[in-house]
Amino acid sequence: MTVDAPKLFPGFQKERMKWWIWGAVLAVIIFTGGIRLRLAELPLERDEGEYAYTGQLMLQGIPPYQGSYFMKLPGTHAMYALGMAVFGQTRVGVHRWLLVVNAASIALVFLLGRKLADPEAGLIACAAYGVMSLSPCVMGPVAHATQFVMLYALAGMFVLCKALESGHGAVYFLSGLLFGVAVLMKQPGAFFAVFGALLIVWSGRRMGPMRWQSVFKRGAIYSCGVVLPYAVTCLVLWRAGVFAKFWFWTVTCVRDYGTAVPLSQGLQFFGHYFILNLDASMVLWFLAVAGAVCIWQDGEAGTARVFIPALLVISLAAVSQGLYFRPHYFIQLLPGLALALGVGASSLRRLIVKARPESALATMPGKYMAAALLAVVLGLWKFFFVATPEEVSHLIYHGGEGFVECVEIADYVKSHTAPGERIAVFGSEPEIYFYSGRHSVSGYIYMYNMMEGGPYAKQMQQDLIRQLEDARPEYMVFVKMPNSWDRTDLSETLILDWGAKYCRDFYDIVGEVDFPEDKPSKFYWGKEAAAAAPLARQCMYVLKRKALAADNVGAR
Repeated sequence: MTVDAPKLFPGFQKERMKWWIWGAVLAVIIFTGGIRLRLAELPLERDEGEYAYTGQLMLQGIPPYQGSYFMKLPGTHAMYALGMAVFGQTRVGVHRWLLVVNAASIALVFLLGRKLADPEAGLIACAAYGVMSLSPCVMGPVAHATQFVMLYALAGMFVLCKALESGHGAVYFLSGLLFGVAVLMKQPGAFFAVFGALLIVWSGRRMGPMRWQSVFKRGAIYSCGVVLPYAVTCLVLWRAGVFAKFWFWTVTCVRDYGTAVPLSQGLQFFGHYFILNLDASMVLWFLAVAGAVCIWQDGEAGTARVFIPALLVISLAAVSQGLYFRPHYFIQLLPGLALALGVGASSLRRLIVKARPESALATMPGKYMAAALLAVVLGLWKFFFVATPEEVSHLIYHGGEGFVECVEIADYVKSHTAPGERIAVFGSEPEIYFYSGRHSVSGYIYMYNMMEGGPYAKQMQQDLIRQLEDARPEYMVFVKMPNSWDRTDLSETLILDWGAKYCRDFYDIVGEVDFPEDKPSKFYWGKEAAAAAPLARQCMYVLKRKALAADNVGAR
């Protein structure tokens, strides 16, 4: 049965849009894209290093979970591989690909705003999303998985709106397929697939007496689309011989990781997020809440009255997964906020006209939103237009975590090793493998899982010890930085005790980077590094295997 479109989307304008709307949307994309191009040389951080290194391995024919272990589903890694195949295997290539992904997301936010209200609402929404998704409070310039989740979730939402209009099963399936790919980008994408399912049920009730048979049929077609990408991924990884590791890391480990934080601590993390990451763009967050209220008060808002509040609730649930509340998780909240701003401005205009038909105030919501966006851009002027990529890295990470310095460390390792030679990074800095183009001797590219005190921590440490002793890499990077380990009072210390002794017995220091507090980092190389005493609590060492240790088996 074909759904009556005007009943679901009463604000959708069938007539041709004004030319300036298209021009303004393009201007938003060019404006935000220009900032991203300026920051394209931003040093990769740890998550980006994971995606880039694994994507690099995939381009070489090495499947995920073979050369690198991680708890996320492999969709973002595959997207990185695709982007690097087009733009090159460099940090610039990664961030140019993010530019393309973000531009597509901006366009989809516009189309959704237009569908739910009118073209002007779509324009406000896409401009707000473009600015908010660049802001430091969500680590906007960084190519996190949540950017890719939202690309496919937004595409799924837009196609689902088309399905609700047409009633065609193939369109429902395509929508589910897009939501299913969003799940592959990262597990919290499942929340948006649930949002789609709820919207299908609501639309069945919206059109009159509930026709459960019709709703079930559409829901089943949609669900098949959602499940298919995951099923295909399982089949591909089974054929590649890594399904057991895939299941262990993405199901077994995730189950422990996702329930490790108690509610009281999660609430503390939530509060700390706003204390540490408050910036000018959050003005738009608060305006979005007011916009959502206007939508709810507007009896002519149609589908938007359910769509936007439900999207905000679902998005907040996605942000809350695991109760860690890391800054880039909040990217998942931004489309809902942006649509609340755009559609809320349209609803406010309608409410004003209804209350005072002759009032000139009806044009004010759009003008106020333009002024708010301008104020946010001015508030982030230094971040957007002045700071260098290296300075932006320090601003985002509140002083930096060695990401800038890892570029030079990787250059040194690359210049002193042969192609095909394997290295080790004793810490959680997989970006070094990517920059250097050298494979890890172990799939353990993160130390976090070993430090979390879970049931598999000691086994992981023993596996890594055995692999390092067997491989005896010529070069190793030893990371002495708390955030690269996340050690707690519950952490098993076997790997730390073994690592200190093993490196002292079998390796010489050939490079050292110190990170003095409130001072620039300092590099030492060669004999200077061997003679230098650490100037700070945090440092990184580049180690070379001692000549006399070349034939030793290791300190077991």
